[in-house]
Amino acid sequence: MKKASRTLEAKRARRIWRKHNGPIPVDERGVSFDIHHRDGDWHNNAPENLQALSVLEHYRVHFAQGDWAAAWYISKRLNLSTDDYEAIRAKISVALKGRVMSPEWRGRISAALTGRKADPAVVAKQRAANLGRKHVPEFGQKISARQLGTKASPEARRNMSLAHQGRKHSPETRAKMSEIRVGKYRDPDATRRMVKTRRANGSYGKKK
Repeated sequence: MKKASRTLEAKRARRIWRKHNGPIPVDERGVSFDIHHRDGDWHNNAPENLQALSVLEHYRVHFAQGDWAAAWYISKRLNLSTDDYEAIRAKISVALKGRVMSPEWRGRISAALTGRKADPAVVAKQRAANLGRKHVPEFGQKISARQLGTKASPEARRNMSLAHQGRKHSPETRAKMSEIRVGKYRDPDATRRMVKTRRANGSYGKKK
């Protein structure tokens, strides 16, 4: 039997807390308290392991424990300024610097996300938030170094092709691409692959 999702476990914890302690308290804004697992194991819903905390208190506990993922998601429900959120992000970034995710943890994340699709509204918000933003040169160099020699899977290549189908570069982008390519020559093998692909899809020889 598959493990219950974290959301179901959270609901179960709230039911158990209410059964043993009565109604869950609310803060001065009328926001219900969170139910915190004292030992950090959200499967352990023993009454003595459950603690009712305000959202702010819950955030502070996880932040103090170094549970950065939980602290970050809890902070999203706080009425903080943009500067406060950036400060939290900076602290979490410093704390996580140099840490490497274990293969087991990567596998669990991959399994949890397989087949899932982001809500279109969320994707639209992310695109709007990132519009016009640029990576600092150092970060761009790290990405380039990490991707050097790697190849996208056939499925990923198909998805990218479909996503770009029918889209056209703006005049500014085309001008930048032309400027970058001045004096550079395409690899003969790359040219052959491009011609083969365009012949296969019937676009070879067509004027744009």
